[in-house]
Amino acid sequence: MKLPAYVFGVIAGLSTARSLIHLLAHDGGAGSIAGIDLAKAGKSGTLFGFGLWGSAQLLYALIQVVVVSRYRSLVPLM
Repeated sequence: MKLPAYVFGVIAGLSTARSLIHLLAHDGGAGSIAGIDLAKAGKSGTLFGFGLWGSAQLLYALIQVVVVSRYRSLVPLM
């Protein structure tokens, strides 16, 4: 049961990093990573959507971290 917990820990770390990029990057990753043209109208809505997406991912990543650190019996369920 140790290998799945380690693999899930890596997945939790990647999920945390991905969500923080969406929350903390100046463009939310929309332009710099996804290549979305932010010069057109609707830039604020796109950035807001990426921010919401990042916050939802962060909530799920925090659940993953709690499962890896405290409730390892739930790793197969996750």
